[in-house]
Order: sequence, then C-alpha cells, then structure tokens
Amino acid sequence: MSTSGEAVRRYTVNTYCTAPFTPFGFDDLTCNWDGDVDVYADSDGTAVFTCGNGHNNETTMGDLGFGE
Repeated sequence: MSTSGEAVRRYTVNTYCTAPFTPFGFDDLTCNWDGDVDVYADSDGTAVFTCGNGHNNETTMGDLGFGE
C-alpha cells in the first residue's frame, strides 16, 4: 500500500480498470473490468485500490476527482 496508514479513510467508487496481461507468452492484451471498488485514501492524498480483475492501483485522490 502506498498509504502511510496515519489517517486512512475508505470510499466506495465506481471505476473502470485495465491491466495488461500476456497469455501463453504472446502479445500483451488488456483485461478490462468496471464496477465498484473500495478506495483507501490517506490524509496525504495518496490512494490505493484493487480492481475486480486483480489490478492494484496506486494513485491520488486528486486523480480520482476528489480534489484532495
């Protein structure tokens, strides 16, 4: 987790995720998923969440549109 754990808050947001994967060693494809995820945000503005396709995301609350 990229959050420091000092003041973590949980938000549930609907999001769309993509993650590359390589089946059988061939070309990269994109695994698409959309739905509700729990986003864990820290007081410093960092945020982490895992999509339903298993893609771990480290971002900021600003990038998610929360303006923090």
